[in-house]
Amino acid sequence: MRYHTIKREVSDTSALLAQDARALSDIQQHIRLTYHTIVLAHHQIHQLSVSVLTANFAIEAAYACFDIDLPEAVTRVSTKRKLDFLTGRLAAKLALQALGLAHFTVLKGKYGEPLWPDGMTGSISHTGDKTSCTAICCAYRQSSMQNCSAIGVDIEAKINNVCFERDEPQHYAFLNDQEAMALVEYSCGTHPNHYIYLMIFSAKESLIKAIYAKYNVLLSFLAFEYMGVSGDVMTFTVIDSTQKAQGNGLAQAVMQVQWVITEQHIITICSIS
Repeated sequence: MRYHTIKREVSDTSALLAQDARALSDIQQHIRLTYHTIVLAHHQIHQLSVSVLTANFAIEAAYACFDIDLPEAVTRVSTKRKLDFLTGRLAAKLALQALGLAHFTVLKGKYGEPLWPDGMTGSISHTGDKTSCTAICCAYRQSSMQNCSAIGVDIEAKINNVCFERDEPQHYAFLNDQEAMALVEYSCGTHPNHYIYLMIFSAKESLIKAIYAKYNVLLSFLAFEYMGVSGDVMTFTVIDSTQKAQGNGLAQAVMQVQWVITEQHIITICSIS
């Protein structure tokens, strides 16, 4: 696969994100940060993992230490959701810092999408459990990417593939009947790809995000039909025939998603020109 990673030391990452040295010293007793950058499909993806080391740690303290806005709605959700949101926004902060924007607050839009600075676009995704979360973020100045006007990324933990070993493909809500039938050969055939369902789930997440970012149109998983995979590229056709798809010239459009399988995750990215 055409990608590479660059690792950064945990202490360096924490110092880069924190606003208060004393608060940072306290917080490092309770959480651990691990940071990588991945170059995939010519895009730099910032990957950050946050692990909670202390039981019953109040995750709100990490929001304050790293100067991450805690929306009122997020104060009422579970600790896991607070960790998810924190990790995603920290990854976004690192992505923006790499572009020279150190103090911009990424707010939430109508459908939970991140709101970027003027002239910029990007995408965030996360996966994890109650005590650890890994998030990725890709952000860039639109003027610097002439062949890309919108992007969508997704990350899935490979361990979640177990969800697709409990049921038959026709029961997967993100696949239509034709896709489910065609994919049996990938999981049971001569050359099985045991992650194919998780790959397609992730790819459709990236497609949904990229299309919403460009057209302000929210499509469903079933709006896309999987056509095949060649190397590190999956191909889909937009089969949504509703006005919201037709009005933007999306009906029957062929779209591609780049993917990579790392040691612990599946990452996909869709960029729209």
